Amino acid sequence: MKTPSGEFYALKLALRPGDERAGREVALLLSHAVHRNVVRFHACGRWPHPQKGALYFVMDWVAGRPLDTWAEEVNPSYRDLAQATGKVALAFDTVHGAGVLHRDVKPAHVLLRESDGEPVLIDFGIGDYADEPPTPQPSTGRVRPSASA
Repeated sequence: MKTPSGEFYALKLALRPGDERAGREVALLLSHAVHRNVVRFHACGRWPHPQKGALYFVMDWVAGRPLDTWAEEVNPSYRDLAQATGKVALAFDTVHGAGVLHRDVKPAHVLLRESDGEPVLIDFGIGDYADEPPTPQPSTGRVRPSASA
């Protein structure tokens, strides 16, 4: 989404009204995740109906590459890689200090911003608060015939 002033924002829409994952991400970003290396949250609401509609939220659009893609394409020095991952570690320290757990850490959720090379932590969709029991997450896999007997 592009504003009249030329700024870009990411618009995320929950697939289903009442989608807990999207609601949790909004709550985590809005209340706790304030750090220069964590994606910034701007607004939320429901569409098309303000009470019953699907949850949407607006955050910074981070133009950049995932951490692993950046490392493969740029082949950064050890120092540059350590600096980038150190900034991500400090972002985690900040959100963990606020009681927020990301719970889905992977290179695709750390983008290296094109404009300044800063790493940005994104996608808190399955995050939780540290002082609450973890929210069960769906998983996929196989059950061996011997395990079901």
